[in-house]
Amino acid sequence: HGAHEPPIRKISMTCLLSHESQFEGGDLEITAPGKFAKLKQGHAVMFASFLNHRVAPVTRGVRQSLVMWFGGKPFR
Repeated sequence: HGAHEPPIRKISMTCLLSHESQFEGGDLEITAPGKFAKLKQGHAVMFASFLNHRVAPVTRGVRQSLVMWFGGKPFR
């Protein structure tokens, strides 16, 4: 890992900004399809960035979230 390379993403965090009544769908799936993190407004979840994850399609309204990544040297 060179001195000028960006850090490796190690931890991902998402915080739901929208109130859950403002949208339908949009659940965060981590690792296994059908396994959802049901977040409420202002709640956040952190997980290892190497886990497969996605946000299910939003079927009504608008879902806004804040996403952050925490990086560093690769895990051993």
